[in-house]
Amino acid sequence: QELAAGSTASDCCSIYLLNDKQTELVMRGPPCGVEPSLSERFWRVPMARSTSGDVLQALKPRAMRVDAMPAESRTVLDAAGLHHVALVLLVANGHIEGLLSLGRMSDLRYDAVDLEAAQFLAGQVALQIENARLHADTQLRLSQLSLLFEVTRIGSEEREVAPLVDRVLAEVLKSVPVDLALVHFVTGDKLTLAGGQVSPFGGKGALDAFAARPLDDTSMVGRAALNRRTFASSVDELSGTAQRTAQAHGIRYLIATPLVAHGRLLGTLEVARCSKQPFSEQDEKLLESCATHLANAVERARLYDDLKRSYQALAHTQAELVKHERLAALGELAAVMAHEVRNPLGVIFNSIGSLRKLLQPTGDAGMLFDIVNEEAERLNRIIGDLLDFARPYQVRRIPVALDRVIAGAVEAASRVEAAPQVEISTEVPGAFPPLLVDEALLRQALVNLVVNAIQAMPRGGKLKVSASAERHGERQVARIDVSDQGVGISAQNTERIFQPFFTTKVSGTGLGLAVVKRIVDAHDGEVDVKSSLGLGTTFTIRIPAAP
Repeated sequence: QELAAGSTASDCCSIYLLNDKQTELVMRGPPCGVEPSLSERFWRVPMARSTSGDVLQALKPRAMRVDAMPAESRTVLDAAGLHHVALVLLVANGHIEGLLSLGRMSDLRYDAVDLEAAQFLAGQVALQIENARLHADTQLRLSQLSLLFEVTRIGSEEREVAPLVDRVLAEVLKSVPVDLALVHFVTGDKLTLAGGQVSPFGGKGALDAFAARPLDDTSMVGRAALNRRTFASSVDELSGTAQRTAQAHGIRYLIATPLVAHGRLLGTLEVARCSKQPFSEQDEKLLESCATHLANAVERARLYDDLKRSYQALAHTQAELVKHERLAALGELAAVMAHEVRNPLGVIFNSIGSLRKLLQPTGDAGMLFDIVNEEAERLNRIIGDLLDFARPYQVRRIPVALDRVIAGAVEAASRVEAAPQVEISTEVPGAFPPLLVDEALLRQALVNLVVNAIQAMPRGGKLKVSASAERHGERQVARIDVSDQGVGISAQNTERIFQPFFTTKVSGTGLGLAVVKRIVDAHDGEVDVKSSLGLGTTFTIRIPAAP
């Protein structure tokens, strides 16, 4: 611009280029030799109102006196001290690139020699502009192809939807001059944010501001999804909350394009720009291509997720089938053992009782009788535990007062495992609503837990059974805690204590806690344990609180 002004004896110079749609002339860079107010006034010149419109049609340079121009332009140029203006087309290889505007503050008009020199200079400038534009277009196309290649590559590498979306948006932000890139997925009647990337100019909190959008015509993203076509807009064309939100984060232009795979709407891809440069048609086409690649990649990732879940469900079903088959075999074995072992046990108990009456043993003989009787009782308990674990549970739910179940379980456990040195307390809220449970099964589970807690405190301690209501996830549940001050359970054993036949006790069968787990599972509940060696253990049962 300075060279053009100097070679034509002009006081000011500015270069205008046609926009992509050739609807207006846009000043490129600050002009030389004029005040900022003048450049702001003529920064954009719509072709419909341009004084150079006839010049573009005539393809000839033109010189004008300021006082002969329309009043609107004359007033502004006169205030800047200009008296003569020359307009010369920038033409390269037969294509109009824009306009070279020259101005003089003196009363020396532009003659034919000046216009010829300006036209020659404009031709050189136009060639340089065209070369720069061709280079920029080449770089842009290379960047576009690289983006589409990267999106395809990422889609072939990623099998999870979330990292796939994040990586693609990062590539979009790197390859396209945008400050915000978002992906929303359709969930019911709204669009939920699935991923987003923000440039340093995008503003903090932008992702939170665009977290959810309604799936309707009230938002540009909603219209893009419903109509399944791309929408581009400036922030001035928005209204209401959408406009205020965009302005709060410095956004000037937005594009939203749908994500459609195999005819099915998945969501939207949205980008925003904070600079003054609006989106071009090339930008729109690039984002549409990117959205198509992304939608297909997301669809493949979702199919992979569905297949993975199906395999997991199949594995779980197979595990349950094997478990049920093992339980069925164990049930048959338990039934045979109960028949084959309990009959001899009955004979042993009767014989010991008769011999005690006949012999009335004392001393060592009495001690041996006691040992035989205790071991027979232990064998009988083992058979009972095996039968309890192996038999199928048919839950008969009835409204039950939880305080009554806990009191009954504590009393029964105290009879099974007498321990005067253990202080047992219960805590149940007075207004606790009845539970729909199988009273006998729940009492049995609590008896097993209380007996274990008593056995864990051979030197005595405090044992507490408490109940409370809480929300666990999305469910309202009744929570029952059985806490002791016993020896505790190691971390490696905590993961195995609910497995059948696993025990750390010398005389244990390893079936008590397995029975507890089966009973709780039969009630659609959960049981877990927290323990510290030397400090005690807390077993927690959660059972859904049915209405």
